[in-house]
Amino acid sequence: MKLNLTIQRKLFALSLIGFVIAVGATGFFAARRLARAAEHIANGGSALKSQLQADQAHDALHGDVLAALLAGDKKDAAE
Repeated sequence: MKLNLTIQRKLFALSLIGFVIAVGATGFFAARRLARAAEHIANGGSALKSQLQADQAHDALHGDVLAALLAGDKKDAAE
């Protein structure tokens, strides 16, 4: 079986290969960029979680201080 590769067919094959490479490279770089964006989102979520936990600890400490002050006032009033 003899392949008859004319210049037109060679150019078409080369164009097709170039197109496939371009699409593949675009997909590869898009996937890398998406992975980096997902990592940034995860880091932001972790930072937000830490901030919320610190805020809850602050609120708990504030409540403990107010409860201690109220207990001291009640003790002074009882005497």
